[in-house]
Amino acid sequence: MLTQRLAEFAIETKPSDIPGEVMDAARDALIDTLGVGIVGSLEEVGEIALRYVSAMEARREGSVWGTHVATTMAEAAFVNGILGHALDFDDVHASVHGHPSTTMIPAALAVGEATGASGEALLAAYALGLDIAGKLGIAFGSGHYQRGWHSTATAGIFGSTAAAARLLGLDVAQLRHALGLAASQASGLLKNFGTMTKPFHAGPAAGRAVQSALLARA
Repeated sequence: MLTQRLAEFAIETKPSDIPGEVMDAARDALIDTLGVGIVGSLEEVGEIALRYVSAMEARREGSVWGTHVATTMAEAAFVNGILGHALDFDDVHASVHGHPSTTMIPAALAVGEATGASGEALLAAYALGLDIAGKLGIAFGSGHYQRGWHSTATAGIFGSTAAAARLLGLDVAQLRHALGLAASQASGLLKNFGTMTKPFHAGPAAGRAVQSALLARA
């Protein structure tokens, strides 16, 4: 079963098994995504997302970048995903056919903050999630994008779910369930490009990834 193999890879790979250059690239992606996300918090779409999350009664598990606001893991990932894609300066990955870090870094950081994960664990979760999103992006092919799907979100949600699940300590069976939940929520349309809905796509991909992992754990 393909889902089983992906889940085993995401959960059972040790940080020491990941090449040093991959961990270095994961670190660079983390720094880059935080940078564009903090600036994105000043954009109109970021301000709208901040007003949304500020109005919610929530546990203070994850920080909203560039602000003093903290909320649940899923909501922090949601808002930070939007912030990371607000300016469209975030990194691009050819295999994903889109912007990978703006969904995975928000999910990983929100869960990592809430669980007290180490920097090594955080970067390993991101690297493995990116590998999964890239493999799925290749499987989707360029036709997926050409038919109107925003691969940043539709492929990104799977890598984000894997990263969140690993940091939450899920087992292989639980991640299989989480990936199934994520698949039912994968979305994003190219028709929305040119509007604030484009950066919004990254928010649900990150937030629902965390939510899927939490539901699977529950």
